[in-house]
Amino acid sequence: MKLLSIPADFAHRDEVKLLARDISLICDAGEMACQIAACHLVFQLWLDWSRNGTAHRAFRKDPSELDYLIASAVGWIALHRMLGSPLKCASSAHLVALLCGSGVLTRQDGQGGDGFTLTGFAEYNAHLHPEYQSMQTRGGIAKKRNARLRQAANDGAKQRTLLEQSGFEFPSDAPATEKEQNEALGYILQLHMAMDLPAPRTAEWSSTLVRDAIHIVRSHPADRLMEIASWIMEHRTELEGQDPEWFIRNFKDFARSVPSAI
Repeated sequence: MKLLSIPADFAHRDEVKLLARDISLICDAGEMACQIAACHLVFQLWLDWSRNGTAHRAFRKDPSELDYLIASAVGWIALHRMLGSPLKCASSAHLVALLCGSGVLTRQDGQGGDGFTLTGFAEYNAHLHPEYQSMQTRGGIAKKRNARLRQAANDGAKQRTLLEQSGFEFPSDAPATEKEQNEALGYILQLHMAMDLPAPRTAEWSSTLVRDAIHIVRSHPADRLMEIASWIMEHRTELEGQDPEWFIRNFKDFARSVPSAI
């Protein structure tokens, strides 16, 4: 079961203190009662937001729909009892205006549409997000991803045999050992795997592409090449429109943009 997390200084956060001040302006309750009421309001919102797990809540059609839900979540009756004094406002929209004015909520267009974002919630509750992946899960995914990429790289030797049988001429302006040819072909296959593309057919191999790949494997350690291919696989939806030839042709500049752990 995933638990809601709140900061240790929850009652002293700026938005909570500002809300307490604003509450004091619409009732005759004492300072302590207003502080307690502000903490109650914000904590109830954090509880309500934890149901969806995201910091942003969008309304479907009418903003008043979410106004009502927010007012229901914090509890008008409980607020009146807590303050022991009647509030000089009666609408859910007024309460939401107080929450926005103090910075507890911000009105913005987020994922899912226009709505409200709860300040601080995402910072402490990323683990509640429906798409959250734990470090262990991410580690397992990365391990499987790298195993597939290593297998693609190892297939370079098989690809060289197939190309030799087909009469493919390796570039004469970049004479390479069999090991370098295997690594160059393997890296091209690795990039195809990273972009979720099928391996090129024998007739689709280019002498120029192989020559450029040979230069790359000669000048970069295998671990760095694997790191770049793994990054491409992880971000391939953002790289839509690019292909292995583009990466190899622009490798020097592109490699600089990929974070290095080596």
